[in-house]
Amino acid sequence: MDIINKYIDFLAVHKNRSPHTLQAYHNDLQQFGAFLRAEFSLTDFSLVTTRQGRAWIGELSADGLSPRSINRKISAIKQFYTWMRREDLVTSNPISGIRNLKVPGRIPQFVRESEMEDLLNIDYRPFEYDELLIFCVLSVLYQCGLRRAELIGLQDVNVRMDKRQLKVLGKGNKERIIPMTAELAELLDFYRQKRQMLVENTDYFFIFGSGKPLKEKWVYQTVRTALSAGSAVGKKSPHVLRHSFATHLLQRGADINAIKELLGHSSLAATQIYAHNDIEKLKEIHKLHPKS
Repeated sequence: MDIINKYIDFLAVHKNRSPHTLQAYHNDLQQFGAFLRAEFSLTDFSLVTTRQGRAWIGELSADGLSPRSINRKISAIKQFYTWMRREDLVTSNPISGIRNLKVPGRIPQFVRESEMEDLLNIDYRPFEYDELLIFCVLSVLYQCGLRRAELIGLQDVNVRMDKRQLKVLGKGNKERIIPMTAELAELLDFYRQKRQMLVENTDYFFIFGSGKPLKEKWVYQTVRTALSAGSAVGKKSPHVLRHSFATHLLQRGADINAIKELLGHSSLAATQIYAHNDIEKLKEIHKLHPKS
């Protein structure tokens, strides 16, 4: 449907959505359109009713999709119809009355401090470029709490060894400054020198030896491989290192508002999930009480 491509173009140009988000929205709309054609012989989004929207949600639930994933799709379709109203393509939003499903609480998984110490407490100086790149990616994800897209998009000019800080462009084009330790600054300076032997000029801080920027899949597989070899954590992804960054700070007494700023969260509610991990630790300690 051409209307889908027009909407995706709007998100890319006017909302500056990431390629990952654009692909997710495109897939959701294509899936919704396929459902409407199959179940109602409907090819025009402007004729959709709330009943048909609810039928789609029901099918997603019957297919075993998680409430969290369904809610993301509901949000995507609602935003699509909000745009259609602004474009005078519909007079009302048929999805506006559909409520999100209740999502069970979820405590983020994180890697234990001792496991991260084993992964990163090694001499990187003998490494060849590819090995050094992997080591730096793991170090920055864990020590700075970056999202995968933020790591990939990190600009060379925004990695300041003299100030020991990174300037990161996060969600919604919001910039934030993240300090780094002297140890990390030394590592990244060493990496930059190695990189410049291969590629003199680059916009991106992290690149492959070929000079091309990192790929999302490569970052995911790199973290997965490293955690599979050195951690017992169940989920193994770049975001788990971000969770570990926040959880370890909280467990060591960091203020949750400061963690919010470091993570680039727009609201404190998104950061408070890490408090659950701290509560679980307190429960374990409480078991030592003689009346426990």
